[in-house]
Formats: sequence, C-alpha cells, structure tokens
Amino acid sequence: MAKKAWTIELEDGKHLVELSHKYLSGEKEIRLDGRPLLFRDINSPVDFGGDYPFFIGEHRCAVHIRTNGLTFRYDLSIDGHSAKTGESVDTTEVARHRHFGRVFISVWALVGGALFILFGNGWQVSGIPLRYVGGILVGVGILGLIGPNVFRGGPLDKREDQ
Repeated sequence: MAKKAWTIELEDGKHLVELSHKYLSGEKEIRLDGRPLLFRDINSPVDFGGDYPFFIGEHRCAVHIRTNGLTFRYDLSIDGHSAKTGESVDTTEVARHRHFGRVFISVWALVGGALFILFGNGWQVSGIPLRYVGGILVGVGILGLIGPNVFRGGPLDKREDQ
C-alpha cells in the first residue's frame, strides 16, 4: 500500500493532502486536513490510475495517479500545475491508459474466444461446451472494442475521467 502526503501553502494557510492507495484492489482514500474527500473509491478490478479533483477555497486541485502497468506515480496539482514540478498536468494520459487496457483485454478475449471455438470441441467448463464460452468471449471482445466508441464519444472522451 502506498501512502503519500503533500503540504501546500495557500493564502489561507497550510493544508495537508493525504493519499492511501492499495495497489491490488485499486482502493483509494484521499484526505484534506484530516477530513476524507474520497473514501474507498474502487473504480475497476484493473487499476489504470485516475485524476481525483477537489477544491481548496477557490483553487482547483487534483490528486493524479499514473501507472505504467507495474508501478504507480503520484502527484498533486493546484490550478492545473504540479505541486512537485510546477509544470502543467496532462489529464488525457489516464484516458489513453484506460483505452490501451480496454483494447488489450478485448483483443485477449477475441483471440481466446476464437481458440475456444476452433479447438474446444468436446471440452466443457462446468457443463457448458467450451465453444459456447468462446462465443461469449468473442462477444465480450467485440463489445470491448466498439462499445466505448458507440456508447461514448471515443477513447479520449472527457467524460472518461469524471
């Protein structure tokens, strides 16, 4: 479990932002000056990171969690600029990672489903013919590939991170 804390100085005084993040479950807790802002958010079984916005007075802040698939990086932004580096923060990165993860899992489902259909003759999973399981996986793979583009505006849709 990762724990990060940032102390920031604003015109109304110092503030403490704390993040607790469990790698395997994706569970996150964000606190501002000891008060919970986000309590136990679990967004999916696969954690692709995210942007978690909140306000301190008139300042728009966000905790940013980024991953390369193996490790996580954490940052706090205030009014769109990193508290660590002062540079502008890219919020489309998470949408791209989610899109990559969705495509990867969908292609895996398509290939696995096709193999089950082609070579699963006579095999069963809990009494269900493996060919049928393959058909379900192919359907899931197709929905995973076209679903976000049909039901939403596409992989970089701004609603993706809301």
